[in-house]
Amino acid sequence: MAKCLAAERKGTFISVHAASLLATSYDKLDVAIGALFQFASQALPIVIYIQDMDVLFTVNEEVTGFTNRILFMLASHKTRLEARTKHGDVMMIAGSSCDLNKLNPYATKVFRKTIQVALPATVDRMKLLKQFLADIKHSLNEDDFQRLGEETVG
Repeated sequence: MAKCLAAERKGTFISVHAASLLATSYDKLDVAIGALFQFASQALPIVIYIQDMDVLFTVNEEVTGFTNRILFMLASHKTRLEARTKHGDVMMIAGSSCDLNKLNPYATKVFRKTIQVALPATVDRMKLLKQFLADIKHSLNEDDFQRLGEETVG
């Protein structure tokens, strides 16, 4: 969806893995995020998509300070970039999460709008599994597909 938004605006799309930000040491985090926004300032309009956002912004006592720092830096860099441009909507930070309720509350200040996209129903997941496996030899029967459809909820 984020890639479609970038294409619609004839903009640049960047995908960042949340784990790559977590792998950055605390003292080099500002440099990494600064470099991301430096590139972004040269490629406007732009959509920065954070994959597996819940890995980064889930409330977790062990890493909450670190993730708050990441969120603060994303928000401050975004604000500074928007202040230097003529239009406030030249940049978007988007992300995906399996459970919005588990996200760090500060994340809602950076990601102000949410769109919830429902996952396919059990029957539809079964159909998708059958389609994906149509050209592959397997020994799954209808009960197996039913069980897999039920187990893949969420």
